[in-house]
Amino acid sequence: MQDLIVEEMNRIVDDYFHVTDLNEFLKVCIQEKVIEKSIWSDITINCHLMLGGSSPSINRIAANMELIILALDMIDDLQDRDNPDKPWMKYPNEFTLNAIIAFLMASVSELSSISELSRDIPNPLMGEISRLITTSINGQQRDLNDSI
Repeated sequence: MQDLIVEEMNRIVDDYFHVTDLNEFLKVCIQEKVIEKSIWSDITINCHLMLGGSSPSINRIAANMELIILALDMIDDLQDRDNPDKPWMKYPNEFTLNAIIAFLMASVSELSSISELSRDIPNPLMGEISRLITTSINGQQRDLNDSI
């Protein structure tokens, strides 16, 4: 993950979350994603460029994709309990749940803001992102009830 994307993710956390312990916890979660060498922002940027995109907001968009994926990974770990060494598994469940909600809501707000200001994200895309998140939640439920 590019340093610019990590900086953008941290900026989002600083802009939205002023409670010190929450802000610090969110940044610990981001740092864990950096260590994992997540590629979602690279995929976002490269697909954008391959399709002829030239959005000045692409790094903001890519950072938000990383935050959404991070939140979904945290949900999976919290429910499956199969990654006990992750930092979010060492915090109380209610803190982790709050961090998940924080990442998702900040990302939705950021992406909506980008869409309104620059039209880099068409409104139907916001619906598509939400639909993909709900698809992920449906898949997670199937995992939880062993119906995969």
